[in-house]
Amino acid sequence: MLNYLIKSFLNRFFKLEYNFTVDDPYYEQVPINPQKNRFKKTPRRLPDNLSANDERLLKKFKTRAHRYDMAFSFIGVPFGTATIFQLVPVAGTIYTTYNSLQLLWLTRSFTNGFPIDLFLMCLLNILVDLLIGLIPIVGDLINIGFKANSRNYAIVRRHLFQISDYNNGIISKAAIRSNFVNNRFNWFKENEPVELKSLAAPLSSKSSSTTYTSTETGPVTRSRAARSVVSSATASTLGPEDIDLETY
Repeated sequence: MLNYLIKSFLNRFFKLEYNFTVDDPYYEQVPINPQKNRFKKTPRRLPDNLSANDERLLKKFKTRAHRYDMAFSFIGVPFGTATIFQLVPVAGTIYTTYNSLQLLWLTRSFTNGFPIDLFLMCLLNILVDLLIGLIPIVGDLINIGFKANSRNYAIVRRHLFQISDYNNGIISKAAIRSNFVNNRFNWFKENEPVELKSLAAPLSSKSSSTTYTSTETGPVTRSRAARSVVSSATASTLGPEDIDLETY
């Protein structure tokens, strides 16, 4: 049984590591001229309709995580100040771990708190980064690709997207935590919600409504037409592997 659990964890871990190395959590490549394979690097959008406190903390988290992990680039390989500090044996690794823990602690100041399971996932990333960093030279090279702070930023950002969906009336409070960890967790290609109001406005006068009941929030009314528009718009902008139908 123990061997099975270890094998399952390792398979899941390395699968996530593969996904992690594909995308940049801070920027995305927007096609300018697909025929000439030209792209423009633009910042990934942040959740909207958050409290002023949550928005400030998310931007602070993003700025520090980017500085620690991806502030510089050498021959196309991004690295940050954490990589430079880790060149100092032991002491440098301990210092970068302290910075990562301070960064993670920002999540405890969110308006609605931060789920303990997600906090533990972030803590595990920092622990793995620490253990790898204690390996001389080789560990430092591995950590250039691991980027614990960027992983944690991706988790925090995705959680706040769900909070944004709730504030916009797209999902109920009970659905915020639905299948967050147990679904196909893709670090950076998350299902970024589409603006409901702008998509549903033309159909608002003709749409029919369905009422859903949540034990925590009471009735939640959503337009069938709006759900249809959101689903079609999401499917047109994202790949099949990026769409979590349970969100809508």
